[in-house]
Amino acid sequence: MTLGDHHPGASMQSAPPGAFGTEVAGPAMVELVTIMARTASIMHSLEQRAKAEARQRLYAGRAAGQTDANGDVAIPLFEVPQGATGYLMRCAIDFAGVTPAGPLTNANLWHAIYEGGPPGSGMTAAQVVAVGNLLDAQPQSPTVDAVLPYVYAYGDRYAAPVLVGPGTFWAIVDAATAARQVGVRYSVLVEQPEP
Repeated sequence: MTLGDHHPGASMQSAPPGAFGTEVAGPAMVELVTIMARTASIMHSLEQRAKAEARQRLYAGRAAGQTDANGDVAIPLFEVPQGATGYLMRCAIDFAGVTPAGPLTNANLWHAIYEGGPPGSGMTAAQVVAVGNLLDAQPQSPTVDAVLPYVYAYGDRYAAPVLVGPGTFWAIVDAATAARQVGVRYSVLVEQPEP
């Protein structure tokens, strides 16, 4: 019997249109596989991003010190742990007795962010400058005077001063008014290494 033969009493069964070709099932299956591959790629990217962000933490803090007879002070801010990377995102230096409307400024005044020894080392400003690493400073031009109060602010971690631990961020003020309180508020983004 061939497919073309028909016998009375026998039911005729036929395959649905397109069931054996790629006209219906093929393109849909290829599209599904493509979508699944894209989804897997996006999920992998999100997982990597989540792991990276889980290793990051933002620390905010305050520190203070008093200028010596020369108007100098070294203030340890934040100690970055061994193997971690610290980004100083913001550092606001305030000076007792002055305001943004009436700041302290003179031709010899300068302030800076340094990498220096551990916080308990009792380093003076001159010692931090002598052995530390300069990360940022004001003024940046000899024709401009530094001012206090001042805010070091960075748009992202790639622009911020960076320190690989162990190490400590220090704020230095030089040639300000003697025997004045200096307050610093800061935030440091710390990224731990991958396990």
